[in-house]
Amino acid sequence: MPVKDMQTISVIERLAEHFKSSINNSYVRTALISMDLPPNTRMAMQPLTEKVDTFKLHGYRFDELYSGILALATYIYKVRKEVYPYLRGSLSGKAPGDEKILQMLAVDNLKTNMSVLADDVSDLYMRVVQLDKESHKVKAPVYERMPELQSLGQLLTSD
Repeated sequence: MPVKDMQTISVIERLAEHFKSSINNSYVRTALISMDLPPNTRMAMQPLTEKVDTFKLHGYRFDELYSGILALATYIYKVRKEVYPYLRGSLSGKAPGDEKILQMLAVDNLKTNMSVLADDVSDLYMRVVQLDKESHKVKAPVYERMPELQSLGQLLTSD
């Protein structure tokens, strides 16, 4: 049964908008794209970051939501551990004049923006778990059948 809950869709839309405007912007995109992230992880993020309108129309399956949530948590963890510590040095001298100022602002704000994204992902997870429990009164909720979700808290909170 597809999830079409408007509260959940609203959280996903907020998450996607934040991702597009504050994280996946032209000033830091190159560094984020070059991060070592498996293609299947990037693909699992897309329903929550890029293809929201398509899924809004057809609904999400619980396993798609959990896979996207886990992929975003992995992305956040890797940005914090592999990209952020080296970002300022890797982008130095690559932007002209005014663009350099905007680039440095994007770099300076990335850590905060990743924390906001982590909070949004956590909110989404809590909402989806609630819906999952309500939808699966007889058999086990989907999240209980996905042991890989046990690392979610660590991925979202590691700095």
